[in-house]
Amino acid sequence: MRKQWFLLSFWLFPFFCLADASKQSICPVHSVLFVGDSITRHGEQPSIGWLHTAGMAASTSEKDYVHLFLDDLTDNYSCGPVDFDINTAGGAGALNDRVDSTIALLKKKKYSLVVVQLGEHDVTPNGAADFRARYKNFLRLIKSEQASIGIACIGLWMPYRSSEENKKYTGIAADYTDAISSACRESNGVYVDVSDIAGDLSKRGSGESNGVKWHPNDQAHKIYAQRLMRSFKQLNIK
Repeated sequence: MRKQWFLLSFWLFPFFCLADASKQSICPVHSVLFVGDSITRHGEQPSIGWLHTAGMAASTSEKDYVHLFLDDLTDNYSCGPVDFDINTAGGAGALNDRVDSTIALLKKKKYSLVVVQLGEHDVTPNGAADFRARYKNFLRLIKSEQASIGIACIGLWMPYRSSEENKKYTGIAADYTDAISSACRESNGVYVDVSDIAGDLSKRGSGESNGVKWHPNDQAHKIYAQRLMRSFKQLNIK
């Protein structure tokens, strides 16, 4: 019996090795900082029919882009549970509301990656140039605190500035999207575009109130996470 088990183990060993071959041998991240607005995390707010804490409008926290991306890290690399923090502190969610709280976190703890999901609360007529300057300065401040940190920037979610037909933003939404993507790339970060899905009605509409329904649903959060992982691999963090 022992001989039979030895032979079986001998033949199965290569298959076990192949099963793990798709994973990288070294986990490239030890800690991730997510900086965002309600799409990244929103606490319970019964007055609008939002009864759990998650990235709005995911049905559970496990299905928001933050947790799906962390799961993807485990699936793609030899990572155990990845340490992470979510910063949504300060104001309603505009870029300036997040600067001080983000820098305070960076002074306390070292991160491998920061994911910035901001801009929806900053859109004003003719304000893209100023926003671009402030966004780039925010990334500069992050790098000044931790020079080796990787940066990923998620683009705007502006569903009423897109459509299922053209799959891209126009006007002011396009201006702000260009502001984020250019500032991010000039800061050696990677840009994650979601403009092509924002106009898809199947990617939003979950929830009881219009405010919640505006946000990306489970399907959209899954795409956020997939595209974030794809962009993350371009950073080549070691």
